[in-house]
Amino acid sequence: MTIGTLRVVLPQPFENVLNDVKEISSLLGLSPVAPSFGKILAWSYEGDEVELEGWSRDELIEKKIQLVSFWNSDGVDLMVSWQLVDGHWSLGFSEARGAYSMLEKVFGYFARKMSMHPFRKSNDLPVIVFGFE
Repeated sequence: MTIGTLRVVLPQPFENVLNDVKEISSLLGLSPVAPSFGKILAWSYEGDEVELEGWSRDELIEKKIQLVSFWNSDGVDLMVSWQLVDGHWSLGFSEARGAYSMLEKVFGYFARKMSMHPFRKSNDLPVIVFGFE
């Protein structure tokens, strides 16, 4: 199965990155609660599966979370990961189905955000990269 990925590098603090993830999940009608488990499952930097009580900034940092799955009502998930790379937050979105409809909407979200933001210098610009595995 082909996995579509979208990576966005953002020159902003983690709180803003987390707000983007929350806004995108809301726009796409996604929830971090897995429909089959009724719980929020995430993965730490070490690769350990972790159950979350919520997904607040403090809990994500305290438990060293790097990846969370978001689910729609049909049980289709969008994996969202983040890491700090050279002082910029890199957000990754992965969707494992052929149409990649969620990735298209995530791309549209960041494209609109980029078009409305007054960037002062070139290293303030977000970078968007598509890939397929």
